[in-house]
Parts: sequence; structure tokens; C-alpha cells
Amino acid sequence: MIKLKPVKDYPTITKNRIKKKKYCNQLCVLENTQENHDAIQQLNQAFKKQGSKWKLYKKYRRPKEGKKYGWGGSLAKENALGIGLYIRPHDGYYNERSDMKAAWIDKLEREKRDLKVSLDILSESYDQAQTDLELLTAEFNRVSYKVPTKETLENLIDKISNMGYDITITKKSEV
Repeated sequence: MIKLKPVKDYPTITKNRIKKKKYCNQLCVLENTQENHDAIQQLNQAFKKQGSKWKLYKKYRRPKEGKKYGWGGSLAKENALGIGLYIRPHDGYYNERSDMKAAWIDKLEREKRDLKVSLDILSESYDQAQTDLELLTAEFNRVSYKVPTKETLENLIDKISNMGYDITITKKSEV
């Protein structure tokens, strides 16, 4: 039977922490005893056997007299009176959320690649249209200086058709 011994009169969330953070990831503070270490280890083994994605992990808390917390709030096992108990996904846990992010990023990269291809195609079409417009403008200016004849207009229409554009000319009705 697993029996954990919590530290008496030692709150998990101190008043100072409540002011800084709304929530605390620490579950509780236990006495730093071998029995508690063994109980935590047994719980983790049971979690793993049952396929749980969670794992208990510990940080040493409540420094002994004359000892201080180290950089980042760390404390050596032998210098601690308590064990802060936390929960997190175990190391081998398949993280669905990060996979969802990766899939979303892949989708966005595919869309970006497709949009770049579309932009390249449209840019080529635009460049070709600009070239055609310049050629047609030059031809129109050349023809417009002369009195347009049926032959010159037919040549202009042929050039426009050869460039891949559809053109329809209707005879102006007499009023």
C-alpha cells in the first residue's frame, strides 16, 4: 500500500506566489523521506503499466537551515526537507498537440508553395500580356498613321489572333 506523508503546515502555494501567478503546477509538498521517494516511484511505474501519458516528477523544496535554493530554484536532495510533487507528460508520450501544430505548419507551407507557383504562372502571363500590348500598340500606331484599309485591319486582326486573343469585329449598322 502506498502512503504519502505531506509536510504539515507548509502550503503548496504561498501568499507571495498567489500574487505573482494565478495557478501553480505543484501538486503538493511531501516530506523528503525514502518512503515518499519509493511511493512516487511505485506510482510512476503503475502509471506506465496502465498506459497513462502522465508522470509524477519531483523537485526538492524547503531548504534545511543554513542552505539556500540554487540558480533557478534548484535544491539538492540532501539539503531539502520537502519534495515538491509535479505532474507532466512522460518522456515517451506521443504529443498529439505538437503533431497537430506540425500538420498545420505543413499545410500552410504547401499552400505557400502552391501560391508561389500560381504567382509565377500569373507573372509570366502578365509579362506576356504586357509584351503583346506593346507589340499591338506599336502595330496600331503604325496602321493608324495610314488610312486604314480592309487589308491593314485584317493584318492587325490576324496578329491579335496569332497571339492567342479572341477578337470579334462587327459592322456598324447604318442608321
